[in-house]
Order: sequence, then C-alpha cells, then structure tokens
Amino acid sequence: MHWSGAISVWSVVKKHHPYSIVPTVRGEFRLFDTASIFLFAMVMQSVSFSQLRSIPTLTHTQEFTLRSKIQLPLLIHSSSQQSKDIAYFDPQEHNISILRYEANGIFEYLKQVDTINVVSSMSFGNINNDGIDDIVVVQRERNRVILFVSDKITASYSKQYFSVGFYPEQALIQDISGDGIADIIVFGKLSSGVTVIRGKRDYTFGETKTIFSDFPVSSLTIIRLNGDNIPDVVVRNWLSNEDIFYFGLGKMQFSEQSALSYGADSTSALFEDVNDDGITDAIVTSTQYQSWGILHANKVSPCQEPRLQ
Repeated sequence: MHWSGAISVWSVVKKHHPYSIVPTVRGEFRLFDTASIFLFAMVMQSVSFSQLRSIPTLTHTQEFTLRSKIQLPLLIHSSSQQSKDIAYFDPQEHNISILRYEANGIFEYLKQVDTINVVSSMSFGNINNDGIDDIVVVQRERNRVILFVSDKITASYSKQYFSVGFYPEQALIQDISGDGIADIIVFGKLSSGVTVIRGKRDYTFGETKTIFSDFPVSSLTIIRLNGDNIPDVVVRNWLSNEDIFYFGLGKMQFSEQSALSYGADSTSALFEDVNDDGITDAIVTSTQYQSWGILHANKVSPCQEPRLQ
C-alpha cells in the first residue's frame, strides 16, 4: 500500500516537475526527473508509518539569558566529560567563551577562551588527541586563521597564528593527507585553491601546501568513496556551481572522478553514508525545483542515479 500511494503521487507530480539526474560524457550529473520520484516515495512511506506510531515532540527545558549575544555556536568536548559544551563568539564583549553542560538541558557559563575582535567562522577538531576539542578561527579580512589548542592538565588554551590565502572563509581540522594526523584545511570562494597546513606527529605544524588551485572552493568535505584508508574529497567549485569528487591517491595527490553539475540552480549538498555501506552518499536539495534527492555511491562510481528501494 505504501508504494502504490507513492506511485500515484509520482504520476501527478511528474507532469509539473520534469527533471532527473543523468550522467553526461564527463561523468557529471544534471538535475531532471527521478529525484522527485524518490522524494515522494519516501514522503508517502513516512506518512503511512506515522499513522502507526506516536510522533515525539520536543520539550522546553530551560531558557536562560546571557549578558550578550551568541554567534557561531559549536558543540564541543571542552573536558573529559562525555557530554558536549557550547563554544561561541561574543561580538559585543569580543571574546570566545564556553558554556558548560551541567545536566537536564542546563548550560552554565564556564570560561573565556580568548579575547578576539573579529571572527568570520569557527570550527573544531582534536589536534593533540587529548580527548578535548581544539578550536580554529578564521579572520577573513586579515587572511589568517588562529588555532586554539587545549591543554588537558591546565584546562586552558594556547593559540597559534597561520597566514593563509586571500579572504579565507572556512577552516576544518581533519586529516586530509591520510597519515592519521590532523591538518588545518582552509578555503574561500574569493581565492583559488585550498590551503592545507600539515600536521606533524608532535602536534606541531609543518609545510603549507595549496591543492585544487585551478578554481575557487566554497566548500570541502572529506569522504569515503572506496575501500582504502586514504581520504577522498568532494569540493564545490564556486564558479561552475558543481561538486567535484576526487579519489585520494596518498601524499596529498587526488584524481578527479566525476561531478554533480547544477547549472543555474541554487543547491545545498550534504555528504554522509546514509545506508551504512561504508561509502559516502550525496543528499542534494534544489531551490529551483523545490525538491531533494539522494544519490547512492559505490566503490565503482562516486554517485549513481537515485532509485526507489
């Protein structure tokens, strides 16, 4: 009954939204028709199942007032506790601070990490493998990033400055080289390429290298496209409006495999393993077509045409 309902909806909607995702000669995919099939099949299935179970609701636990604004909040581990705290930038007091999670949805002010005038974006990761998250801050107008490294013994943070390319917008703390050591990855759509500040085994940093230098990058995600232990990546080319998939070859070398090309459409993409097969899939939302689709990857092709399952 679930699928017959989905098919009947598809037969109506297909007339109004004729699009699908098909490969081109280059291995790209362009939006045309079967994404709506998948979408409405999943919607109808969810509606049918929801009649058989109660729908959970969110409960209001606590509302608390701070003395100033919260911007760029991050859920981080700022201690050895299993629960996560909130790190944020305060644009009025010009500092980065942390709210500690106490219990039952209650957060209390913990400490100030550092005083800082301008923050364009923040991210986190574990540079020194001490179980406490470190924070990387982008200062776009100054063409630099600041790394705040945690000290588990003193419960404090030390900071390091790194100069990067013109007008950076985002920074990540992840291992992009495949050596098991976290790197700092920086990019922005107003300059070409991705700056990688290579991490070392003593938790310091070595050489800075630029990759994907032929186009401006507005987003980058480290993904898994095959069975090896070398990181693969997908990057958004801001000029051509496409997500390009690369196999990692090791030693910071990458080989282009295929691309999701969106034309003039405004899209958002999320890359996660949605079917637990160990290979990253793509979830793409379309503003132009007011729809979304899931493209399943396998070890042969980074993305395949979506289909009902």
